[in-house]
Amino acid sequence: MNMANNTGRFPRCLLAVLVILVFACAHVTIAEDGDKQAKSTQQISATGNSSGTELPAVHLDGNYFSRDGHRFIPVGANWVPAKAAMQWPTQWDPKAIEADFARMHELGFNTIRLDFVWAWIEPRPGDYNPEAFRELDFLISLAHRYHIYLHPCLLIGGEVGEAYWDVPYRQGRHPHADPDMLRIETDHVGELARRYGKETAILGWDLTDEPPFWIVQDSTTDAMAINWTRLLSWSIRRFDSLHPIVVGVSMEDVGRGPFRPDNIREESDFFSAHPYSIYAPKLFPDAMLSERGTYDSAFETALSGGAGHPVMVQEIGDHSIRGQTSWISCGLKIQECSKS
Repeated sequence: MNMANNTGRFPRCLLAVLVILVFACAHVTIAEDGDKQAKSTQQISATGNSSGTELPAVHLDGNYFSRDGHRFIPVGANWVPAKAAMQWPTQWDPKAIEADFARMHELGFNTIRLDFVWAWIEPRPGDYNPEAFRELDFLISLAHRYHIYLHPCLLIGGEVGEAYWDVPYRQGRHPHADPDMLRIETDHVGELARRYGKETAILGWDLTDEPPFWIVQDSTTDAMAINWTRLLSWSIRRFDSLHPIVVGVSMEDVGRGPFRPDNIREESDFFSAHPYSIYAPKLFPDAMLSERGTYDSAFETALSGGAGHPVMVQEIGDHSIRGQTSWISCGLKIQECSKS
């Protein structure tokens, strides 16, 4: 991952920015060529590992990630299982999941961002689900086997695009401010760090996806965001000095939201960008893949990087329900095309 800092030189085109990190919905591509992916799974499973070695630990090195003393660029997807989608924790199918990993390996992915569903791991406060950890251990074994780093996103809801799925024990309390909720959340991320703090298959921890959580979006202050990030980062670092920490924010920089980079820089090791120009039509009035529309990613990368950390592009583009599937596909595959 080339996590560009504020150097003053940025690509003209969205397609060029995608080399930083392409995160699409993997289940669309992975679901294709079922026979081919099954064959690939059998071949790699027979050898036990795609290259016979485990993944080396990853560190930040300037604007890049580094492993074994060499910089590398993570390229991958927001992984959603091809068959079970976001129900995969409860509809557990290890063969189907391994087929996904085999297909992603075949496509050249070396990193996936994936959701750790809060209520699945912790169905009741302080009561951690042992089955969830067995499933996570299996995912880690696949990561080593297929040489695909895991970039877990914590405290997540149950559907794609739903940044927060209310846990039943919240009972109206503010997840970014209530003392009891903060204790539950810090204990939760601390438990994950305690178990996996030395796991080299993990690229880094993403505290959550697109805060502030939607249920409290209008009532979260700057102080709440800073305190929440500080507490969760501290809880992880008690047990884990290996993995860098990021907060997977979306357009908090251009919208001056409470989780904007200058607020959370002291507790984060790098920043994220989710350039969705479609959600800021006043700022980006042009079509997504028009020449001017493609400047969004470079602009947000530069804006966030100005706060002093490198920037990872975790998500990008549009969603298919808008009826622009062909346009999205063209952009994410990094190829030229014209509207049919």
